[in-house]
Amino acid sequence: MTKMKALISLTFALTILISSASAISISDNDGIKASAETEMVTVKGKIIDSESKEPLAGVKVSVADDGTAVYTDFDGNFEFKTSVDNKELKVSYISYEETVLELTQIVDNTIEINQLY
Repeated sequence: MTKMKALISLTFALTILISSASAISISDNDGIKASAETEMVTVKGKIIDSESKEPLAGVKVSVADDGTAVYTDFDGNFEFKTSVDNKELKVSYISYEETVLELTQIVDNTIEINQLY
């Protein structure tokens, strides 16, 4: 009788394992399909201090919707690819106000940020 219980338990466990594995693979396939259909765009620009107009190095520029993040280079420049569906950028830097803006608000690919006082 115990062998029969063990066999039933093993069969049940394998059924759950196989079901879980196929559910995971279906999710992965759907994710790949969705991302292949999503159009990507390159976002690039420059971060400068709003008063001095000097470029700022090491500023974190992230996409508010998906978590993509890059840091500006020595000249304040940044560049990354994101989905056209992502519309907001978040800019953060030590001792400066965190700024969230729509991609359409960027003028001449330049973003000015304000120092905290």
